[in-house]
Amino acid sequence: MRIEDFFELLFPGDKKLNVPSFRDCDDKSNVDGFLQTIPQVFIDELEGLKSSGYTSEALLKELKKKGIDLRPVINDVLDFYFSRSSVVTPLTGRSVPLTTSGMAKY
Repeated sequence: MRIEDFFELLFPGDKKLNVPSFRDCDDKSNVDGFLQTIPQVFIDELEGLKSSGYTSEALLKELKKKGIDLRPVINDVLDFYFSRSSVVTPLTGRSVPLTTSGMAKY
């Protein structure tokens, strides 16, 4: 499974609320830049899994069984996704990123 597909599974968006999926949460260069920060060991383990048929919960369990520490990657993607104004504005009505510092990192 490709890392983009993994994050798309975790953050599919919500059309009713006008919240974009991971892939569409920012311009391609920002999303690609974030993907470059993901540790290669995580990407390698993920690529060893089939690309379809998983729910997000099942996929996270599978990665945990392989001994992968998901916390750093999940924390980073949460910070990234919920700091995008395209995600925050439909959810809150404000363009202030949902981060502890109040500023987007990326």
